Amino acid sequence: MRRTPQIILIVCSLLVESSARAEHHTYLRGIVNVPGLQAALLEMQHTLVKPTNAPPVIITTSQLVRAGQQFEDNTIKGGHFQFEVLEIDFAKETVKTREAGEEHSYSFPAPDRPSTAQGWLHLQNAAFSDMIDVYSALENRVLLLHPAIDRAAVSVEATWTNQAPERAEAADALGRFLKQRGISVVVDGTKFLQLLPSALSRAASP
Repeated sequence: MRRTPQIILIVCSLLVESSARAEHHTYLRGIVNVPGLQAALLEMQHTLVKPTNAPPVIITTSQLVRAGQQFEDNTIKGGHFQFEVLEIDFAKETVKTREAGEEHSYSFPAPDRPSTAQGWLHLQNAAFSDMIDVYSALENRVLLLHPAIDRAAVSVEATWTNQAPERAEAADALGRFLKQRGISVVVDGTKFLQLLPSALSRAASP
């Protein structure tokens, strides 16, 4: 019984040590510039380097952010740090941040976009779940996902030149991308959308 406090102290010290050795990297995964949704998609990766020879553990989180937004990334216990979005340049597709007091800049390659562009949506190697979050925000609906749909990473780009797109037009662009991947979107009442393999779309029960 007397050894219990010692065991607890040892476990706690290991947790603190693993947290202190966490490495953090941020990646730009998307720029959304349509009326009602102007944001950047950032992906944060936390790599936990273990004191043994075991492979590192990578924990990935992501967030749609807006200029001026501040939040605390508390993904890693004991490794919290402050995150601030200093600037989003939608035309150049660059994002400047301050992370744990250090300033960083992220960007896509220079976009080949006509000067008359009124709106655009650009996702590059984004997680499927992140694309779903963007789609859900544009549709203002909850998406219900069939377990058999293809959830590979997403790269898609759409540009509108004649006039600024409505949110529905931007959502349609993602809907077309899903259709090309073999995923059908089925309206389910006023609050939901079902996403399921196109081969099963006729059997859907909204």
